[in-house]
Amino acid sequence: ALREASEAGDLSGVSRAAHTLKSSSRLLGGLGLGDLCQDAEHASDMGVARELVPQVIALSQTFGSALTAWMAA
Repeated sequence: ALREASEAGDLSGVSRAAHTLKSSSRLLGGLGLGDLCQDAEHASDMGVARELVPQVIALSQTFGSALTAWMAA
């Protein structure tokens, strides 16, 4: 949802998806991922679309790493 909203330029969608992922990540102990989500949520709320591209890339990479580590545990 986050990537799709970002690609579509849907800042409201990015904010919602980042907020949801932030909460879930922190609940499961993914504090770094939660911090990245918070940054993306803030950037989208402020309407700073160009800052979202690196945020979404970083989120995707961090989420992939976190998911791999969680599945290996």
